[in-house]
Amino acid sequence: MPTTTTTTSSSSSSSSSSSSSSSPAIQIRAHPSRHRALHATRALPAGQTIHVFPSPLLLLPTRAHLSSLCAHCLRPGHPRACSRCHAAYYCNDACQRAAWTA
Repeated sequence: MPTTTTTTSSSSSSSSSSSSSSSPAIQIRAHPSRHRALHATRALPAGQTIHVFPSPLLLLPTRAHLSSLCAHCLRPGHPRACSRCHAAYYCNDACQRAAWTA
Protein backbone atom coordinates (compact mmCIF):
# COMPACT_ATOMS: atom_id res chain seq x y z
CA MET A 1 0.00 0.00 0.00
CA PRO A 2 1.53 3.35 -0.98
CA THR A 3 2.29 5.89 1.70
CA THR A 4 0.97 9.40 1.08
CA THR A 5 2.64 12.49 2.47
CA THR A 6 0.20 15.34 3.00
CA THR A 7 0.84 18.86 4.20
CA THR A 8 -0.77 19.68 7.53
CA SER A 9 -0.56 23.45 7.64
CA SER A 10 -0.17 26.32 5.22
CA SER A 11 3.36 27.45 4.57
CA SER A 12 4.14 30.92 5.84
CA SER A 13 7.02 31.48 3.46
CA SER A 14 6.55 33.94 0.66
CA SER A 15 8.31 32.02 -2.08
CA SER A 16 7.84 32.91 -5.70
CA SER A 17 4.99 31.23 -7.52
CA SER A 18 7.07 30.98 -10.67
CA SER A 19 8.14 27.39 -9.94
CA SER A 20 6.80 24.84 -12.36
CA SER A 21 4.03 22.52 -11.20
CA SER A 22 6.01 19.66 -12.77
CA SER A 23 8.97 20.20 -10.42
CA PRO A 24 9.06 18.04 -7.29
CA ALA A 25 7.23 19.52 -4.30
CA ILE A 26 9.72 17.96 -1.89
CA GLN A 27 13.38 17.06 -1.82
CA ILE A 28 15.55 15.10 0.58
CA ARG A 29 18.28 17.20 2.17
CA ALA A 30 21.13 16.19 4.46
CA HIS A 31 21.67 18.09 7.71
CA PRO A 32 24.89 18.67 9.67
CA SER A 33 23.54 16.55 12.51
CA ARG A 34 23.76 13.53 10.18
CA HIS A 35 20.13 13.03 9.39
CA ARG A 36 18.08 13.49 6.26
CA ALA A 37 14.74 15.26 6.07
CA LEU A 38 12.05 16.07 3.53
CA HIS A 39 11.78 19.77 2.67
CA ALA A 40 9.15 21.57 0.60
CA THR A 41 10.60 23.22 -2.51
CA ARG A 42 7.73 25.71 -2.76
CA ALA A 43 4.74 26.93 -0.74
CA LEU A 44 2.12 24.19 -0.43
CA PRO A 45 -1.54 24.58 0.52
CA ALA A 46 -2.73 22.66 3.59
CA GLY A 47 -4.09 19.22 2.75
CA GLN A 48 -2.37 18.95 -0.65
CA THR A 49 -0.86 15.54 -1.44
CA ILE A 50 2.76 16.25 -2.22
CA HIS A 51 4.10 12.76 -2.95
CA VAL A 52 2.99 9.14 -2.81
CA PHE A 53 5.72 6.78 -1.61
CA PRO A 54 5.55 3.16 -2.85
CA SER A 55 6.36 1.85 0.63
CA PRO A 56 6.57 3.30 4.16
CA LEU A 57 9.66 5.34 4.97
CA LEU A 58 9.36 4.73 8.68
CA LEU A 59 7.38 2.46 10.92
CA LEU A 60 7.42 3.31 14.59
CA PRO A 61 5.39 1.34 17.14
CA THR A 62 3.74 3.25 19.96
CA ARG A 63 5.41 3.14 23.37
CA ALA A 64 2.67 0.81 24.61
CA HIS A 65 3.62 -1.76 21.93
CA LEU A 66 7.43 -1.61 22.19
CA SER A 67 7.68 -4.60 24.51
CA SER A 68 5.30 -6.75 22.46
CA LEU A 69 7.02 -6.38 19.06
CA CYS A 70 10.43 -7.47 17.84
CA ALA A 71 12.50 -4.30 17.25
CA HIS A 72 14.00 -5.84 14.10
CA CYS A 73 11.25 -7.75 12.26
CA LEU A 74 8.24 -6.24 14.10
CA ARG A 75 6.79 -9.71 14.69
CA PRO A 76 4.20 -9.52 17.47
CA GLY A 77 4.47 -11.83 20.45
CA HIS A 78 6.50 -11.97 23.62
CA PRO A 79 10.03 -10.88 22.68
CA ARG A 80 12.77 -10.68 25.28
CA ALA A 81 14.72 -7.55 26.24
CA CYS A 82 18.01 -6.80 24.49
CA SER A 83 20.97 -8.28 26.36
CA ARG A 84 22.92 -5.01 25.90
CA CYS A 85 20.53 -2.10 26.39
CA HIS A 86 17.43 -3.78 27.88
CA ALA A 87 15.33 -1.15 26.05
CA ALA A 88 14.74 -2.93 22.72
CA TYR A 89 12.98 -6.28 22.44
CA TYR A 90 13.80 -9.10 20.01
CA CYS A 91 12.02 -12.33 19.16
CA ASN A 92 15.30 -14.29 18.95
CA ASP A 93 19.11 -14.00 18.86
CA ALA A 94 19.18 -13.82 15.04
CA CYS A 95 16.94 -10.73 15.01
CA GLN A 96 19.01 -9.13 17.77
CA ARG A 97 22.27 -9.67 15.85
CA ALA A 98 20.68 -8.48 12.58
CA ALA A 99 19.47 -5.29 14.28
CA TRP A 100 22.94 -4.56 15.63
CA THR A 101 24.42 -4.72 12.11
CA ALA A 102 21.61 -2.85 10.35
